[in-house]
Amino acid sequence: MQNYNHQNNLWLIGDIGGTATRLGLANLEKKTVKQIKVFNNQEYLKLDQIIKNYLQKINQNPIYACLAVAGPINKEIIKLTNHSWTFTIEEYKSLFGWTRLFVINDFHALALSLPDLKQEQYLPIGDFDKNRTPLHGNLAVIGPGTGLGIAGLIPYKNHWIAIAGEGGHIAFAPYNNKEIALLNILREHHGSYISYEKLLSGYGLESLYLALSKLHHYSNPSSLTAQEITHNGLNQTCKICHETIYLFCAILGSIAGDVALMFNASQGVYIGGGIIEKLLPILDKSDFRQRFNDKGIHSNLMKNIPTYVITASYPALFGSLRYIQDNIS
Repeated sequence: MQNYNHQNNLWLIGDIGGTATRLGLANLEKKTVKQIKVFNNQEYLKLDQIIKNYLQKINQNPIYACLAVAGPINKEIIKLTNHSWTFTIEEYKSLFGWTRLFVINDFHALALSLPDLKQEQYLPIGDFDKNRTPLHGNLAVIGPGTGLGIAGLIPYKNHWIAIAGEGGHIAFAPYNNKEIALLNILREHHGSYISYEKLLSGYGLESLYLALSKLHHYSNPSSLTAQEITHNGLNQTCKICHETIYLFCAILGSIAGDVALMFNASQGVYIGGGIIEKLLPILDKSDFRQRFNDKGIHSNLMKNIPTYVITASYPALFGSLRYIQDNIS
């Protein structure tokens, strides 16, 4: 490594997704995250190349790091779910001269950011009591992006405990006959097991669009990216695209309600991820909240649970800062 400026009170923190990597420099004394930079993963062969590039840009060499990674975390090899990158903690500690390295799930970090969000950093979605305070009880977060992340947040004494897993990979449960038909179409192309992530993600939007095209007997549907589907759907220049994004929001409402029940998230379910920000113009108009509420004998209970969209910039980085503060001795 080159001889960058060295400060012991600084931590390198990262939010490592399937498409983009966000890095920043956290100062624990000031409780700040600065020099945030975003990198396109496709431009790099390995994650360590991004980290080296970042350290060169900021001319710093922190000896501590915390990386929030989009994938399951174990003590052996860290592997991203929707990317080929792998690394080990000992490998990176040796490579970068870090004396301490925390690696957590990216939605673990995102969940920990929730208590610190200011009112202007999230938007309420649907009908519920907008004046209630969303920080007394369990919380949950779900986010469609490159994949589909889910986590819960539970208050314990003076701390918050995040519970992250791979909830985006639970089996998709169709809501009506139309979705049963779509599920059967998806099984023809993706095998018998269809997870929610196969519908609620970037590639999920594309799969949903193609399945709807087949359902409507379009023999040669256009090959569209998730961005094109979203753009065409919002502008109503493509009927199938328009139907796709509305159905996407409805299915998201169903699993968001499931997540609220799983975690007893009485004080709110937050939605993150880049896709949902683009769909904000239609989210309230869609069946998102109706599907969120429709939970049989607990439908009345669901009506009182708030739903919010996170609009804050880089919340997982600030969640990583909270994780560091809670875990250093």
